[in-house]
Amino acid sequence: MKTISTLVNGKISKKGIKNTADWKKRTAARAIILDNQNKIPLLWSNKYLFYKIPGGGIENGENIIKALKREIMEELGIKIKNIKPLGEIKEYHTKNKYYQISYCFTAKVKKKVKNPEFTQEEKSIEMELKWITKQEALEKMKNNIPKEQDYKSIHLRDCLFMNKALKIKY
Repeated sequence: MKTISTLVNGKISKKGIKNTADWKKRTAARAIILDNQNKIPLLWSNKYLFYKIPGGGIENGENIIKALKREIMEELGIKIKNIKPLGEIKEYHTKNKYYQISYCFTAKVKKKVKNPEFTQEEKSIEMELKWITKQEALEKMKNNIPKEQDYKSIHLRDCLFMNKALKIKY
């Protein structure tokens, strides 16, 4: 998958960090999804006032697409179709020696199955599902910048994905 960007400590960087052998590593799958009314689901944190693209961690032994479908079912309660790779973003956090690769896809809603089931962490930041137009999504992602450093990095990553996705047709 093509690399969209590399982030070091929440800022765009031309290169990553080479020696990460003793770092905690995580891979994640995310998707920018379109429904039949041309709306996109985003997750809103009422506590920290920012939007996030749905998706999350890939578990051991799980392939990327299976993880993506599981995360979307958990966070949105929907099944997806027409899954297409968008790109990846590599994130390096030197303070806590943490490295993550987020794989992002575009997809369409296949059908709604159930209500979202947020994790305890998602509940603690008062996560809420919102369906909004593509234009609103771009504006809201751009204008709702969290104050907390950890969430600023998530915000930048997801803005980069959103900008890339909305320049293509899906």
